[in-house]
Amino acid sequence: GVSGSDVVSYASQFLGNPYVLGGTSLTSGTDCSYFVMAVYQHFGISLPRSSYSQSGCGQAVSYENAQPGDIIQYVVDGWAHHSVIVTKLIYDDDGNVVDLLINSNTTDRVDYPVSAYGYTDIRLIKIIGYNDK
Repeated sequence: GVSGSDVVSYASQFLGNPYVLGGTSLTSGTDCSYFVMAVYQHFGISLPRSSYSQSGCGQAVSYENAQPGDIIQYVVDGWAHHSVIVTKLIYDDDGNVVDLLINSNTTDRVDYPVSAYGYTDIRLIKIIGYNDK
């Protein structure tokens, strides 16, 4: 089956392509939710088009149990406004997850710490194994 590292590897080849609101091309330009949808679609996993709709997919996962390939969403007033794919986890000396790294197709941010965004409400969703056909 598909792994989180497979998802991250496939998604990474499209970094640096333009952000286009409503865009539907991984190479010519897309927005965050289409990017996530198209990457998972490559592996035969269907997701809805919008970040808000994607929030109802998969299985919610705690920060401590996140894995590469999971979706992280930034939530404002209960609405998911941004979806990205987790690429790596940062651990402290005791093995506790202290931060998540993402690659965002909407910027040139590669292995960028989630903590640097300053969002106070995030939602993590495990897709692999929950939304597979």
